[in-house]
Amino acid sequence: EIVSLVSGQPVRTIALPEGIGPIREIAWSPDRRWIAFTGASANQLWVIAAAGGPPSRVADGARTIRWSVRSDALYFLAGPVGTVELMRVSLDVRSGRAAGGAARVMSLLAADGFDVGRDDRLVHTQTTRGADLRTFILDGVGAVRRVAEEESLGEGNARVHEAALSPDGRWVAYGAARAAQRDIHVVAFRG
Repeated sequence: EIVSLVSGQPVRTIALPEGIGPIREIAWSPDRRWIAFTGASANQLWVIAAAGGPPSRVADGARTIRWSVRSDALYFLAGPVGTVELMRVSLDVRSGRAAGGAARVMSLLAADGFDVGRDDRLVHTQTTRGADLRTFILDGVGAVRRVAEEESLGEGNARVHEAALSPDGRWVAYGAARAAQRDIHVVAFRG
């Protein structure tokens, strides 16, 4: 259901087939035409039109889903903790269906969260205590990508989690925990 924050009443309900099961994660496309979600039981990645209709299964084994800025692809993490792969599946922007299979972008050692911004800038956090917050700028076209630039965004031994890029791609906000202190840090991308 899509619920009005003013009235608290549903504005729209998008019915899903029974076989999908419980929903784990939901993400709106930047162009607001599509909703991506994962099913909790098998980590299947689905896309459905925000206006309703049948969902399309676009990948399996997905968690931590993020849309490309152009709403033409979904990025997600796959694999067990410690050997995580960043994956990308291209989408047909007219139908919401996969335009080919999911492709490996890169391995992310111990990744537990990420975000993708303008110009394919990627920022990710790691499950390893005290690991740096890393940012990558990916080069290439379609599913074939390589790291063109990489840098650390933080220093010290705080536990970094849940990084997010600003819509203009110029800033990264991330949570940091050091002992009992919890903060949100905002840092600029270089250049």
